[in-house]
Amino acid sequence: MFKRFLVGIWHVVKGMGNIKGIISLLVVWLIFSGVGLALVGALFRNGYLIGLGGLIFGFWAAPFTPLIPLCIAVAMLFQRYVLRDKSVGWTQIKKKFKEAFEKEEEKGQDEQEK
Repeated sequence: MFKRFLVGIWHVVKGMGNIKGIISLLVVWLIFSGVGLALVGALFRNGYLIGLGGLIFGFWAAPFTPLIPLCIAVAMLFQRYVLRDKSVGWTQIKKKFKEAFEKEEEKGQDEQEK
């Protein structure tokens, strides 16, 4: 189940494959994960910001935290409404997840038959 989820996320990320999608995913990940805050702290040599960025990153590194799905969802919104990319829509994303899960189920059935 977890593998199918990751494969589905990978297909959605590949669907965001234009330059606006890559920029939106990078910006949102830097903001949410705390890495961006740590980089700003390193740039200004501020130990407080580096520590806070590390603390946020440590929180997201804990098990069962929804960083990846949250980042992808916000990145799609960022790409759609801030960067004004009309190629991203919820129906497209749902379709890609369904395709990914169907492909993974077919692979699993083929392996079980062997």
